[in-house]
Amino acid sequence: MADSKRLQILKALTTHLETLVNYDVNGKVWRGRTRPADESDQPFICMFEMPPEYEDQADNLVSSMPWYIGLQGYIRPDKTHPTDPAHNFMAEVKQKLGELANDGGADRPGENFMLGGLVEDIEVDGGMCFEADETTNCCYFALKLTLTIAENLGDPYA
Repeated sequence: MADSKRLQILKALTTHLETLVNYDVNGKVWRGRTRPADESDQPFICMFEMPPEYEDQADNLVSSMPWYIGLQGYIRPDKTHPTDPAHNFMAEVKQKLGELANDGGADRPGENFMLGGLVEDIEVDGGMCFEADETTNCCYFALKLTLTIAENLGDPYA
């Protein structure tokens, strides 16, 4: 069975984030998790869907809508300034996400532009960093990614 367009987008985003330069998250970007699992080895990223705020129907068959994706990145805290590592981790993730929105000013954008054409627009909020809590020994960042997608309701695999 073919993947739905939404799953194609999530898989492409996972692959893109796994190529961070200064953090080894290859194989540690997880879709559908809102919290770390016991086997989690820092650093790692959890990616999950967030509730829709609104949907703008383009017509009866095609809908264009924002799709909200939460990203949380977990890393070992600093003993003196607990969230400093989370700020740096979040900065690199934002930089990586910025590659998806950069068309390079060229007539032909790179293959990663808008996740290879899977999305129409990408926005990243400012994000926040948090110290470790009772559920994990990691500090972490949280940010919201807004992807604008056009979805064919007659064929959600297209």
